[in-house]
Amino acid sequence: MSAIDDALIGLEPGQDEEFEILAELSDEETTAWDKIRGQIERREMTLSFSKIKAFSKSPFHFVRYMLARELKRDDGTPAQIFGDYFDCITTTPDETKDRFVEEPKAAMNRKDGCQTLVSFYEELMNCEFVAKTVPEMQAAIKTARIECGKRVVTADQKKLAEALKNRLYRNEAAGRLMNRLTSTQVSVEFSAFGWRWKGKFDGESDTEVDDLKLMMQDASFQAAQYNMRKLKYAWQGALYTIGARQGKKRFYNICLDGSLGVTVIHINRHELIKAWNQIEECVTEFERCIYEGLDDPGIWFSSYDFFAPRNGVYEFGTYDY
Repeated sequence: MSAIDDALIGLEPGQDEEFEILAELSDEETTAWDKIRGQIERREMTLSFSKIKAFSKSPFHFVRYMLARELKRDDGTPAQIFGDYFDCITTTPDETKDRFVEEPKAAMNRKDGCQTLVSFYEELMNCEFVAKTVPEMQAAIKTARIECGKRVVTADQKKLAEALKNRLYRNEAAGRLMNRLTSTQVSVEFSAFGWRWKGKFDGESDTEVDDLKLMMQDASFQAAQYNMRKLKYAWQGALYTIGARQGKKRFYNICLDGSLGVTVIHINRHELIKAWNQIEECVTEFERCIYEGLDDPGIWFSSYDFFAPRNGVYEFGTYDY
């Protein structure tokens, strides 16, 4: 398996990443969370698909998600960066040079490889590194990748992204949708369930909203259905169509995989309405967490038991009478 396979195997970038679950928060995290909780209680925070999806797993997953954003710990895995690069060359190609840079191919476990990368980042960032040993250079390179002002991609990633883009437009169904787009990278704001919401999707036409989904292992219809349910893509569709577009547009997921497979899936109105109702139920639970948290802030650190119907216990199986 190549390095590009290692980087890209998995579900859609950014949609199924788990943050490390710790028993207790650090002092820095506690201070940050107290600030976030205050904003939530004063309703100064906007909701989004990613936020409500994190909460739907557990309040503590939501806490960790919010802390990662607040403390800027979500700079991106290789899969997330690849997904951003693919979105960019596909929907806003004019921005590619300003947002991404190709890193030269060099072995970081060798001194000459490290020197090649150090020289590259010194020129890119117009600075001089003091690192001399291999471990020092490795650390400096990792920091530079984050602080260089651009997202870093490799030649292999660029090659695969271009191949996926070509397949996308050559696919009859996907190409038809992409060629109808009138706007790309669309940001939306709307009100629903007593909260302000923000979101962003890949594109829309006069009649539909389209979102690209990278499912690098398998984007066949059967596999895509499983991922769509697990990652709650119908919730996303409901927010972007019913919430942001008053139910006047259809919603499509355009799914692609590392084998250059393409599947276009229309999430029908019945499924979107069901998802909308599920989001409303989840927001109700979010409100409960806020209310109970006024007296017991520890409720935000609840695990999966928060949603259990019987004193934190789930039932499995059927009753025999």
